[in-house]
Amino acid sequence: MVHSASALVLTATGCAIGGFWLWMWSGAGVFARRAGVLRLSSARDSPACPVQRVVWPQLPLLAALWLATAALASREAAGWDASAQCAVVFALLGAMALVAVICLYFGALPEWAYPGWMARRYYRAHPDRAVAELGHARAVGLAA
Repeated sequence: MVHSASALVLTATGCAIGGFWLWMWSGAGVFARRAGVLRLSSARDSPACPVQRVVWPQLPLLAALWLATAALASREAAGWDASAQCAVVFALLGAMALVAVICLYFGALPEWAYPGWMARRYYRAHPDRAVAELGHARAVGLAA
Protein backbone atom coordinates (compact mmCIF):
# COMPACT_ATOMS: atom_id res chain seq x y z
CA MET A 1 0.00 0.00 0.00
CA VAL A 2 1.34 3.42 -0.91
CA HIS A 3 1.36 5.77 2.07
CA SER A 4 2.80 8.85 0.42
CA ALA A 5 2.61 10.68 -2.87
CA SER A 6 6.37 10.38 -3.35
CA ALA A 7 6.14 6.59 -3.08
CA LEU A 8 3.47 6.64 -5.76
CA VAL A 9 5.75 8.62 -8.09
CA LEU A 10 8.63 6.24 -7.36
CA THR A 11 6.42 3.25 -8.10
CA ALA A 12 5.18 4.75 -11.37
CA THR A 13 8.74 5.54 -12.45
CA GLY A 14 9.94 2.03 -11.64
CA CYS A 15 7.04 0.50 -13.56
CA ALA A 16 7.71 2.79 -16.55
CA ILE A 17 11.42 1.88 -16.64
CA GLY A 18 10.66 -1.81 -16.30
CA GLY A 19 7.90 -1.68 -18.89
CA PHE A 20 10.09 0.14 -21.41
CA TRP A 21 12.94 -2.31 -20.89
CA LEU A 22 10.60 -5.30 -21.23
CA TRP A 23 9.05 -3.87 -24.39
CA MET A 24 12.44 -3.25 -26.03
CA TRP A 25 13.85 -6.56 -24.81
CA SER A 26 10.88 -8.60 -26.04
CA GLY A 27 10.78 -6.95 -29.46
CA ALA A 28 6.99 -6.67 -29.29
CA GLY A 29 5.92 -4.75 -32.37
CA VAL A 30 7.68 -3.46 -35.44
CA PHE A 31 9.10 -0.35 -33.76
CA ALA A 32 10.64 -2.29 -30.88
CA ARG A 33 12.14 -4.86 -33.25
CA ARG A 34 13.61 -2.22 -35.55
CA ALA A 35 14.97 -0.11 -32.69
CA GLY A 36 16.36 -3.16 -30.91
CA VAL A 37 18.21 -4.42 -33.96
CA LEU A 38 19.23 -1.18 -35.68
CA ARG A 39 19.84 1.19 -32.76
CA LEU A 40 20.29 -0.66 -29.49
CA SER A 41 22.00 -3.88 -30.47
CA SER A 42 25.20 -4.47 -28.51
CA ALA A 43 26.53 -6.38 -31.52
CA ARG A 44 26.69 -3.19 -33.59
CA ASP A 45 30.07 -1.62 -34.10
CA SER A 46 29.54 1.90 -32.79
CA PRO A 47 31.05 4.16 -30.12
CA ALA A 48 27.92 3.74 -27.97
CA CYS A 49 28.24 -0.05 -27.71
CA PRO A 50 30.52 -0.13 -24.63
CA VAL A 51 28.04 2.11 -22.80
CA GLN A 52 25.04 0.10 -23.98
CA ARG A 53 26.60 -3.16 -22.89
CA VAL A 54 26.70 -1.76 -19.32
CA VAL A 55 23.45 0.24 -19.29
CA TRP A 56 20.91 -2.21 -20.74
CA PRO A 57 21.46 -5.04 -18.24
CA GLN A 58 21.12 -2.43 -15.47
CA LEU A 59 17.61 -1.33 -16.43
CA PRO A 60 15.66 -4.19 -14.81
CA LEU A 61 17.74 -3.73 -11.67
CA LEU A 62 17.10 0.01 -11.83
CA ALA A 63 13.35 -0.59 -12.13
CA ALA A 64 13.49 -2.89 -9.09
CA LEU A 65 15.53 -0.25 -7.24
CA TRP A 66 12.83 2.37 -7.86
CA LEU A 67 10.19 -0.03 -6.57
CA ALA A 68 12.28 -0.91 -3.50
CA THR A 69 12.83 2.79 -2.84
CA ALA A 70 9.07 3.32 -3.08
CA ALA A 71 8.53 0.59 -0.49
CA LEU A 72 11.17 2.23 1.72
CA ALA A 73 9.53 5.66 1.39
CA SER A 74 6.11 4.19 2.07
CA ARG A 75 7.22 2.42 5.24
CA GLU A 76 9.07 5.49 6.49
CA ALA A 77 6.05 7.72 5.77
CA ALA A 78 3.88 5.35 7.81
CA GLY A 79 6.41 5.37 10.65
CA TRP A 80 7.18 1.65 10.40
CA ASP A 81 10.54 -0.10 10.55
CA ALA A 82 12.21 0.04 7.13
CA SER A 83 15.43 -1.88 7.76
CA ALA A 84 14.43 -4.75 5.45
CA GLN A 85 13.69 -2.30 2.63
CA CYS A 86 17.05 -0.61 3.25
CA ALA A 87 18.75 -3.99 2.93
CA VAL A 88 16.94 -4.63 -0.37
CA VAL A 89 17.97 -1.21 -1.71
CA PHE A 90 21.62 -1.82 -0.77
CA ALA A 91 21.51 -5.33 -2.25
CA LEU A 92 20.16 -3.95 -5.53
CA LEU A 93 22.84 -1.25 -5.61
CA GLY A 94 25.46 -3.93 -5.00
CA ALA A 95 24.02 -6.08 -7.79
CA MET A 96 24.11 -3.09 -10.13
CA ALA A 97 27.75 -2.45 -9.27
CA LEU A 98 28.58 -6.13 -9.80
CA VAL A 99 26.86 -6.21 -13.21
CA ALA A 100 28.71 -3.03 -14.24
CA VAL A 101 32.08 -4.48 -13.23
CA ILE A 102 31.35 -7.73 -15.06
CA CYS A 103 30.31 -5.84 -18.21
CA LEU A 104 33.25 -3.46 -18.13
CA TYR A 105 36.06 -5.84 -17.27
CA PHE A 106 34.91 -9.26 -18.44
CA GLY A 107 33.00 -8.35 -21.60
CA ALA A 108 29.35 -8.27 -22.46
CA LEU A 109 26.78 -10.51 -20.81
CA PRO A 110 25.06 -13.22 -22.87
CA GLU A 111 23.01 -12.02 -25.83
CA TRP A 112 19.70 -12.55 -24.01
CA ALA A 113 20.54 -9.74 -21.56
CA TYR A 114 20.30 -7.07 -24.27
CA PRO A 115 17.49 -5.56 -26.33
CA GLY A 116 17.08 -6.90 -29.81
CA TRP A 117 17.85 -10.54 -29.10
CA MET A 118 14.21 -11.57 -29.42
CA ALA A 119 13.93 -9.44 -32.56
CA ARG A 120 16.98 -11.15 -34.07
CA ARG A 121 15.42 -14.53 -33.32
CA TYR A 122 12.15 -13.35 -34.89
CA TYR A 123 13.90 -12.10 -38.03
CA ARG A 124 15.89 -15.32 -38.40
CA ALA A 125 12.64 -17.29 -38.22
CA HIS A 126 10.82 -14.86 -40.57
CA PRO A 127 13.33 -13.66 -43.21
CA ASP A 128 10.57 -12.07 -45.29
CA ARG A 129 9.65 -9.78 -42.35
CA ALA A 130 13.32 -8.90 -41.90
CA VAL A 131 13.57 -7.68 -45.49
CA ALA A 132 10.29 -5.76 -45.23
CA GLU A 133 11.10 -4.10 -41.89
CA LEU A 134 14.88 -3.63 -42.07
CA GLY A 135 15.71 -3.53 -45.75
CA HIS A 136 17.60 -6.10 -47.77
CA ALA A 137 21.17 -5.13 -46.78
CA ARG A 138 20.54 -5.22 -43.04
CA ALA A 139 18.43 -8.40 -43.29
CA VAL A 140 21.28 -10.19 -45.08
CA GLY A 141 23.73 -9.04 -42.38
CA LEU A 142 21.36 -10.22 -39.67
CA ALA A 143 21.13 -13.72 -41.12
CA ALA A 144 24.91 -14.14 -40.95
